[in-house]
Amino acid sequence: MKHTSYGFDVLALVGELRFKHHLTIAEITKELNGRGIATSERNFNRDCTSVI
Repeated sequence: MKHTSYGFDVLALVGELRFKHHLTIAEITKELNGRGIATSERNFNRDCTSVI
C-alpha cells in the first residue's frame, strides 16, 4: 500500500480489530506487538490512520 510501511495483511487485521472488535489505537498497537509486529502508537497513527 502506498504511504505505509505495513503490508495489506496487517492493514486488514487493523481494520478488523478497529471496526469489528471496536479496539482503541492503544489496544491495536498492543495486539500488533503481541503478534510480533513491532510498532508504537505514534507510528501506527502516522502510517495506518490515513488508510483505514
